Amino acid sequence: MTNSAPGVATVAVVGSLHYDILVTGADRPRRGETLFGEAWAWKCGGKGGNQAIEAARHGAATAFVGAVGEDDFGEALLMRLDEAQVNTTAVFRLANVGSGMSVALFDSGGDYGAVIVPGANWGITSAMLESSRVVENCRVLLLQNEMRPETNLAAATVARKGGATIVLNAAPARTVEDELMGLVDLLVVNEIEAEILAGCPPVSSFEAAEAAAATLLGRAPHVMVTLGGNGLVLASPENSPLRVFGHAVAVESTHGAGDAVIGALAAQLADGVPLTDAAHYANAAAAALVATPEHARRALTRQMTQSFLATRT
Repeated sequence: MTNSAPGVATVAVVGSLHYDILVTGADRPRRGETLFGEAWAWKCGGKGGNQAIEAARHGAATAFVGAVGEDDFGEALLMRLDEAQVNTTAVFRLANVGSGMSVALFDSGGDYGAVIVPGANWGITSAMLESSRVVENCRVLLLQNEMRPETNLAAATVARKGGATIVLNAAPARTVEDELMGLVDLLVVNEIEAEILAGCPPVSSFEAAEAAAATLLGRAPHVMVTLGGNGLVLASPENSPLRVFGHAVAVESTHGAGDAVIGALAAQLADGVPLTDAAHYANAAAAALVATPEHARRALTRQMTQSFLATRT
């Protein structure tokens, strides 16, 4: 493990760390097609890492539980977390396995697709989770589907004993076992994930999102369906679905928008903010992020999101 200063985290993220290679071109290739690109860059990512950084950016004392390889990619991933003031005492260095990585292909409109190689991310064990003591002491636990199902279940089991709120971002979409869903307080999915998990028609409107959320409420107490720039829907059994409309901004890139929603949401929940208010804040955080060029995003703060939201309400 690394040597960052210890402390009690209000948000714990058990998740993935990927060294991302970003390729930009006029379009993304179809199956079997080769295209010339225009530029490439690298950045530290993984849904877990991105969400942890977003939670810290929005004011939460955040700790990460995960793994990297003993390689240059791992060093870069740890440095980025440290720079964002995410506690990395529970990030393990694993021998004989490479750090996780991905390749993301962007088109001229800013949309993208990606391929992920999990690497060390899939080497986390229940013993590692329990030894770190991070998960059992947090207020909010963030999980994603980039980790092995058994890892998520072990983390949720530990967090439940400590009374934490458990948020599952079911991305990428895959079957989620009932045992894990029985521990989840809030399920967050985008349009594609909602369609797959709910077994419903394509989700392309608020009405369709509400229908998908109603189906998914049979598996989780609260469901959030994000709709990209259109906003999101929040559903709970006791209330009518809440529609949170998107904000009109000049989009620089949509990369990381979903992680911004979830990280900001977790920070708000850890502060005791009601879920409905946290949803509005998280929606604004994502809008501010996509309107900011990649190279300038490290300067974003909670105060900037609060100011953004104040001017839009």
